[in-house]
Amino acid sequence: MFDIELLTCPSCNKIYNSPRFLPCGETICTNCIEQGNSFKCKFCESDHCKPETEFPINKRIQNKLDSLWKTVSNDDNLKKLNDSLEEIKNEFEHFQTSLQQSETKIIDYCRSIVNKIDLKAEEKIREINEIRDRMIKRVLNYEQKCLTNLKTHLTEINDFAKEIDELSNEKSHKLFDLYVNSKHLDEIVLKIETFRSIFAIEKIKNDDIYFENEILELKNNELFIDEHILGKIKVKRKKIQLSDYDKVPLRPLFYKNPRKNFKIEKLDDENILIFNIVSANKISVEIWKNFQHKKTITLNMCYYQSLKDIDVKTNLGYIYILIKAPGESMFIKYDFELNEIDRQNLAGITDFFLITNQYIVIFNKFNNLNSGRAYLICDFNLNLLISAHSNQFNLRFNKVSYDSSGQTQIVSNEKYHVFISLNSLNIITREADRLIKTVPLKYDLLVHKLTNENVLIGEIKNKMDSQNEKRRLVLVDLNGKIRDEYCIDTFPDHFEVILDKASNGTKFEFIDLENFKLYKKKLKSFLYFK
Repeated sequence: MFDIELLTCPSCNKIYNSPRFLPCGETICTNCIEQGNSFKCKFCESDHCKPETEFPINKRIQNKLDSLWKTVSNDDNLKKLNDSLEEIKNEFEHFQTSLQQSETKIIDYCRSIVNKIDLKAEEKIREINEIRDRMIKRVLNYEQKCLTNLKTHLTEINDFAKEIDELSNEKSHKLFDLYVNSKHLDEIVLKIETFRSIFAIEKIKNDDIYFENEILELKNNELFIDEHILGKIKVKRKKIQLSDYDKVPLRPLFYKNPRKNFKIEKLDDENILIFNIVSANKISVEIWKNFQHKKTITLNMCYYQSLKDIDVKTNLGYIYILIKAPGESMFIKYDFELNEIDRQNLAGITDFFLITNQYIVIFNKFNNLNSGRAYLICDFNLNLLISAHSNQFNLRFNKVSYDSSGQTQIVSNEKYHVFISLNSLNIITREADRLIKTVPLKYDLLVHKLTNENVLIGEIKNKMDSQNEKRRLVLVDLNGKIRDEYCIDTFPDHFEVILDKASNGTKFEFIDLENFKLYKKKLKSFLYFK
């Protein structure tokens, strides 16, 4: 074991980087020695003259550092961190190269519009030149705005690259410092994975950011001479259009029932679950594969309230369904043929459930704000392992800020669980079930997905700090920042967004609950994330 305090520079409070003896007996990093022939020591307040050959190395500390470095260098976790960091660094380098080429792309694109305008102008009479000049000026202004956006974006990307370089550069010792000083690796992993989250969104955005989500189009007008004789520059904003989707009719057996009684859960790219309230104590469930009906089952309950109280998750080829009702809830495991595997009736008022790497956690609602939370821990076969109060059971989820109204959302990927409640993101490492970060949100977010590249895909109807009430699909990084968004105001309110629950499935689709039709993205889709 090493005493980290003995290996920490008293000047910069970081792990020593080439420790040097001062004449007064103190040891500091080489980088902490001020430039010049002499400097005033902050410890003894004397002026130290620098020798021609530098101050001597503190060999005792340096030997301990070398020994420590040799030990941690063989640590598998550190190797994984370095590999992950190197992977992101390489991706950033390729991305930076493509950004450098974007300047030519912007100029070529805008100049092509200018050339079209010039060709049209040559066909018209001399009087239209004034209109022509105004149009060209608008395009060139747009070009300058795009180039300015590109320059700003390049600065941000370069800043990210510097952070990655600092972590990956062995001489900087920054990753080494973080690793040695950290009791847990999760903080370092989260920082690296946040880079991955940011980079994944930037790749998806592609050239849209430089064009400010606006595309210039030239609309010809041959019928009469007016101010648009050369054509009309049209602003085309980035938007998901209903016309971009193919309509697929669904005809469930209970189609004639009121719309409010339906609930759709997309399990993967092939399978869809359809729930329907048949009566106060009966729920019908259908499974469809490739838009063909496969099977219908009926669930009987003592009392039932709302389809909002159905929670569905998939894990290792099985479907887990929690149906919540006052007094007693039903937790059922099915295969993808909708054959029942296991069932557990749960007493009390359940809230939601979470599938971890080792077990299933079922969360009970608050009785009051000071009573804590009850947990039910089950194995994957729904056998009850532990039932305990949060004050009695030391579960890592205790520190999460839950919404007492029961509106907590949970999404998961390979590395993290993310709880969205009380206007905050709570990020929990999946390997150790440990809360490692809480991020405040300034907007109401309905989360549909957390991709394996740590991108939150969700929907917002309005930001708290704006009057914009248009429906938007958003891409959010692990810092809670909206990095890209798509307007979906062409879809009526009775169109709901659905994404499949498979770990890699991230295609947006829509369900028309009034006419019971599914809208699938056409083959040429710009809204598809891996």
